[in-house]
Amino acid sequence: DPVNFPPPVEAVHFLILLILQIMAALLGAQFGEMRRRLRARKRELEGALDRIQELANRDSLTGLYNRRYAQELIDHHVHLKDRNHRPLAMALIDLDHFKRVNDEHGHAMGDRVLQAFAQQARQVTRDADIVARWGGDEFLIMVMADAVRTREIAERLEERVRETDFAEILGLDGPVSVTVSCGSAQYADGDSLDDLIAKADKAMYAAKGTLPTDCP
Repeated sequence: DPVNFPPPVEAVHFLILLILQIMAALLGAQFGEMRRRLRARKRELEGALDRIQELANRDSLTGLYNRRYAQELIDHHVHLKDRNHRPLAMALIDLDHFKRVNDEHGHAMGDRVLQAFAQQARQVTRDADIVARWGGDEFLIMVMADAVRTREIAERLEERVRETDFAEILGLDGPVSVTVSCGSAQYADGDSLDDLIAKADKAMYAAKGTLPTDCP
């Protein structure tokens, strides 16, 4: 209808519409790229937060859980135990006369002994077990099983320590004596976290009063 819709005017309208469509397509592509970048940045931030949280929960020297986070995990499992009635037990393990290692070979060598021991502790436990550096030369292992299973882990760990040539690990010529004392305790109904730790701690010191490698 050239009278009501003059071709020159319609050509201008068509050109304007074409330009708007191109601009809309370009803006849509830019918005899509912005959303993609925001999603990627969000994933990066989430990954960074996860890494920060993981570092905050780990002992910087051994890579095991630190005491604060281990206490949170144990407290959580103690509350679960009250509901599901699954067995729960822990072992406290102490490196005997560790100060002597530091005094005779230096703190750097002592740190390497702790790292080697931490690696051995991870090797004799399962992924579901809680393995933590409890403080200094003291370590904690908690398992969702009875005390028999905990003692088996402690005995395997003690054997692994006894068979390890720490002098070779440290690159030293003379012998390096490393032994452990361990005490295990099983959770009983009504026990608090402090009660369970106190029982394991008492058993560990009882082991120290007999032979360094006894695991009562």
